[in-house]
Amino acid sequence: MIFVFLFFLVPGIFSHAVLKDRIIKVAENVTELQIEYTFCGSDYTSRRGSLMLMPTLFYDPLAINHCCAIHDDCYDQQNGQEKCDDEFYHCLKDQFWVNHLVFYNTVKLFGSSAYSQTAKYIPIDVIQPTSNNTNINEIYLELYTACPKTRSTISSCALRFEICENNKYTHCIEKMQSCLQQVLNRSTKKCRDTLENTLGEIKYAFGKSAQVGARAKSQTNIRIPKSSTSEAISQDNLKLNEQYITSLRQQVQLLQIENSYLKQPKPTASYQSHHHYERPSTQTTQILTRGNEVSLNGETWCQLPSFHPPLQSIITERSMQQKVPKLFQPPSVTNPPTTISESSFREKQSVPIQHSRTNSIRYIDFGFKKYCENENDSRERQIHVADTELLHELEEAAMQIQHLEKQLKNMHEKDDDHIKVINSLSAKIKEVENSKIVGIESASMEKRALLEELLELQKRIDELTPVIAEKEVKIAQVENEKLELTKRLRIANTDISNLQVSISQFKEEILLKNNKVKECYEDMKATESRILVVESELKTCLQKDLNNQDRLSNYSQQIREFELIQANDKKLIDQLMSENGTLIKDNARLTTKINRLEEQSLKSSTKEREVRESVIQNEALTEVRSNLLAEKQNSQILSNKLDAIRQRCLDLERTIEDRDKSEEEQLTERLRIEKELNALHALSKSLSSENKLLREEKLANEELIDELRGKVRALEANIRSAQEIYNEKEKHHNMRIMELEEEARRKHQRYLEFEEISTNLQQMTSLLPTKTSSMTYDCNKK
Repeated sequence: MIFVFLFFLVPGIFSHAVLKDRIIKVAENVTELQIEYTFCGSDYTSRRGSLMLMPTLFYDPLAINHCCAIHDDCYDQQNGQEKCDDEFYHCLKDQFWVNHLVFYNTVKLFGSSAYSQTAKYIPIDVIQPTSNNTNINEIYLELYTACPKTRSTISSCALRFEICENNKYTHCIEKMQSCLQQVLNRSTKKCRDTLENTLGEIKYAFGKSAQVGARAKSQTNIRIPKSSTSEAISQDNLKLNEQYITSLRQQVQLLQIENSYLKQPKPTASYQSHHHYERPSTQTTQILTRGNEVSLNGETWCQLPSFHPPLQSIITERSMQQKVPKLFQPPSVTNPPTTISESSFREKQSVPIQHSRTNSIRYIDFGFKKYCENENDSRERQIHVADTELLHELEEAAMQIQHLEKQLKNMHEKDDDHIKVINSLSAKIKEVENSKIVGIESASMEKRALLEELLELQKRIDELTPVIAEKEVKIAQVENEKLELTKRLRIANTDISNLQVSISQFKEEILLKNNKVKECYEDMKATESRILVVESELKTCLQKDLNNQDRLSNYSQQIREFELIQANDKKLIDQLMSENGTLIKDNARLTTKINRLEEQSLKSSTKEREVRESVIQNEALTEVRSNLLAEKQNSQILSNKLDAIRQRCLDLERTIEDRDKSEEEQLTERLRIEKELNALHALSKSLSSENKLLREEKLANEELIDELRGKVRALEANIRSAQEIYNEKEKHHNMRIMELEEEARRKHQRYLEFEEISTNLQQMTSLLPTKTSSMTYDCNKK
């Protein structure tokens, strides 16, 4: 399990050896810790593993990431491995992490290689500050360049500040300043000066950017939280509904104005003849326009539908029709709509303009007055026809109102059915939600149980890891001692074998030297016998020398006689005389001279032979003497060698005795070491069996953990799929409910419109009979 922790969670102990080009970034729009900004780990896989395990093992992943960044910077600064590891331990302990001891021990054991490699490594860092504020970017660049050994800590501080700002937490700037204040204790003088100068600038820059962001948000209003989108949509719908209701109310007010005009009594022909056509004074209602909106009082505005024609064109047409009336047209009430479709079209096309209370009668010139006086009967007939048409239209309107009431009832029934369907769907949705909630709760309970089991297994593993580490250390120590003892035994065995070989060699040399001594004794005896023989021979030779000398004197006299005889041989004889002085030094020259003399003189051959014999005898004597001297010297050398050999033999005997004693001691030590080795072997077997059991338990626990993790992942996948399905169904149901609500609202609005129209029509019908009866009564009087 230690190696698993090392692989996933060791904070960058191999980062400088493996990742030589590191990218230091400042996160933008980051709301949580991501893999690009983690410092716990040596490569992508270890950082990903640490990022996955941080939420389950740590209370504050950002704080643990900051501890890893400080540890990396401490290794970069070469402040001492023990000091860096102790600071890392205290940083982890402050965060109340359960597994900080195991993590600290693993980093302490295996961090030495990373610490030694960081001393040789020269980092090549690429700085990429990414922030919307250029002032902040300049501050980051200045800090990175001034503090190259604390870049990871500064980057972690900036990351924590960005996450704090993006999540809209409080006191972000103060936390950033306190985080950078920690860098002052571990930085150089240049870094301290720049930090002290830039702390105020950071506060000013971040405060200014926050004000600018607040102003931009207040001006644009672009960012809307997801939770308030439905509320905003409902508010917009309410506003639209209110605007539509106000427009309908204004249209109803306009219709009421027209009805009030229709209620006024009409002038007769006698009244017109008396007053000779006086143009009545019109009281107009001011109707205001603004684009496609209209208002009666200037306070409440209603927006006309998109299919409505433009207001200005209609107003200009109506004003032209009022200014230029058609001549010789009989005055009549504004023609009422003949059909319901025409009335509805008129209601749709009705635009609020300046109406006069008497503007439904078209006034004409003096010719028109005469025409009215001459054509009274035709006018009365037309009024009767118009009344009958109005009655028929009222009956048709009543029929249509009844038909509309039936349609409204059907619509109410359909609305009730839709409400029932919505209630059933909501009940089903609630059941599905309850089932999903129960499933999620069961899954969460299983997940919690699995996490508890994982925590128990991790605690057990954490408890077992120091015992395993101690046992492994003991095994390693025992194995090292065993190796040392085996090395000593091998060295002792080789020394013993070398000593035995040297002893055997010494013994052989002693035997050979004894044989040589014996041979020397024998040679000495033979030489002594030879010396005696040679001495006797020398005595005989001396006598022969004396005789030879006498003979030589005789021969010299004879030679002198021959010199007188042979003149040619004088030179040779002189040379022989001169060479006779050197015969003692060089016997070879004498022999050559004697040979020459023998060749030259046949007569002196016998004499020369004798001379040669004497020379040979002298040479033999000299050789024997030299041999005797050499043998004496050799005998002295041999005697000296024998003495040295005797002393060496004594030394060898002493060394052999010492070695015998040491061998006995070594045998006792060997027995003791063998006993200790047997005991260590038994210990190693027991430890290996315990290690096997522990490894089997570890493998079983890892398999259980893998199975539990697989189950957890499967449950999470099922939960996610169920949540996705639930979300899709919920979206579908929400969309369906919204559609049904919109249809219900539309139908309700139509129902209200129809009710208003029916009320208006009923009022009109209630007014029309009285009007027609009064008109018929006037006609009968006439």
